[in-house]
Amino acid sequence: VVSQKRVREFLRIYNEEHRIVTLLTSHYMQDIQELCHRVLVIDHGKIFFDGPLAQIIDRFSGHKILSLTFEKEATRDLSAFGEVTEQTPVSVQLKVPRAKVTETC
Repeated sequence: VVSQKRVREFLRIYNEEHRIVTLLTSHYMQDIQELCHRVLVIDHGKIFFDGPLAQIIDRFSGHKILSLTFEKEATRDLSAFGEVTEQTPVSVQLKVPRAKVTETC
């Protein structure tokens, strides 16, 4: 993970300093989100999507997964906030419509 962050940082800085085009092939969304403005999705050798990252997220992902961890056992029913997809006594995972989630970063 540390080396992956270093590679991303190197690519970001090198791109800024030299104004180059970088072709990144990845299935890892963290890399794509941090390094790419434009995304091409190729399926069976044909371009399926070509456009901004935000557009593909809006087009194909109508929800977000929120993972909550509590200090002590959660007794409240959280299903009013979204679909409960996983739950333990001290954690819950909710599937929430993207439009109802506020971006914080």
